[in-house]
Amino acid sequence: MSENKISLVTGATGHVGFTLVQHLLAQGETVRAGARDTGARADRLRALDVELVRAELMDRASLVAAMQGVDIVYSVAAAFRVWAKDPENEIVRVNLDGTRHLVEAAIEAGVRKIVYVSSMTTVDASVRPFSADTWNPLNINPYEYSKTQAEKLARQLVAGTDIEFFSVLPSAITGPGFSTPTGSVELFTTILAGKFTVDPGLHLLLIDARDVAKACYLAATRGRDKGRYLLSNTTPVSTTEMVKTAQQMYPELGLKTPRVLSPAVLKPMARIATWVSKLTRRPPMMRPEIIQIYAGASHLRADTASTTRDLGLRPISNEQTVRDSFRWAKDHF
Repeated sequence: MSENKISLVTGATGHVGFTLVQHLLAQGETVRAGARDTGARADRLRALDVELVRAELMDRASLVAAMQGVDIVYSVAAAFRVWAKDPENEIVRVNLDGTRHLVEAAIEAGVRKIVYVSSMTTVDASVRPFSADTWNPLNINPYEYSKTQAEKLARQLVAGTDIEFFSVLPSAITGPGFSTPTGSVELFTTILAGKFTVDPGLHLLLIDARDVAKACYLAATRGRDKGRYLLSNTTPVSTTEMVKTAQQMYPELGLKTPRVLSPAVLKPMARIATWVSKLTRRPPMMRPEIIQIYAGASHLRADTASTTRDLGLRPISNEQTVRDSFRWAKDHF
């Protein structure tokens, strides 16, 4: 990319955002790192050769300013949480209004391309294998609803403009580089802390954050306009396998093998946990929709044919990303 062209990464302080910034720099790109908070949390960005700017999804003016002179916007920032005390304002509005603000700002600033980080939760989980050719028709929780509707909104807003648009749909994001143990990576810290006392026997489709970063860059440079790319290993890894890996890697921790519960036991437990969550206004320990889809689901598959064809992405293996995630968690938490 020539010197007058700039790539903006929103959500640059997060796991995927920071990894993407690093990847773009390695490709020789000129990077503007956008963050909601440019204070202490952005310190590790200051150590990189980037321009740090404020880019807050709910502040349209900050996005317009951040996009001046920008060629490609990598839209990573989002409310990445499935539960909140006020889900309408803390999840739905952030993802929907934030997406509207971002795309409108990109149009106003004359941005040429948008790479939009969506989610595998936006596809129809009843269709096997999971495919980017489908859309989630249920939107059971606020996160699924907001991500599905936000991606659809982004596509509607760019229609009829000169902006090229690509979306990537990561499965559960793993791999090194996370600064806070949130989302899927929390599983690694929980296991290493010996707090994973009951194994729900989930089978999870994984994608390493390094591959998400690589796919974002490949989408911008090789992707098909309006392309939708599922990012995942094609087969899942179970939580039972993850515990065994941790035991093999760190025998000195004396990690115990938790009892695996059947879906028949887990489903009523998840319903009770959801009910208790409404009373306590705290996140549920388990959610019915997760148990329904992933418990005992060794048959899960992801159809990534279009991702392989258009982007040439071959993901880091389940075994490698799990081991690298445990190493990072052990060294940093």
